[in-house]
Amino acid sequence: MGEGASKVFKHYGTKVICLHTLTMGKMSSQSTVVVGARITQHLRRAMNEYIRRDTHLNESDFIRAAIREKIKRDAPHLIKIKE
Repeated sequence: MGEGASKVFKHYGTKVICLHTLTMGKMSSQSTVVVGARITQHLRRAMNEYIRRDTHLNESDFIRAAIREKIKRDAPHLIKIKE
C-alpha cells in the first residue's frame, strides 16, 4: 500500500479501517505509527463525502488533519506542530 493507503477489514459486522502511513515527503523526518479506529459506515460515508468536497487527498490525510486541528484547538501545549 502507498502513502496514506487504507485497508478495510470486516470484524463482527463493523468495518475496521487500518491506516498505513509511510515516512515520505513532509513527514520524512518523523517516525510514524499505524493507528486503527472503528467507525460506523455512516461516519465513513460522511467522511469520504467531506474528503471529496474538500482539499484532502484521502482518508489518512483527512484523519491526520483532524487530529492536528483538534489538538491545536483543545490542547496546543501538548504538541508542537510544524506548519
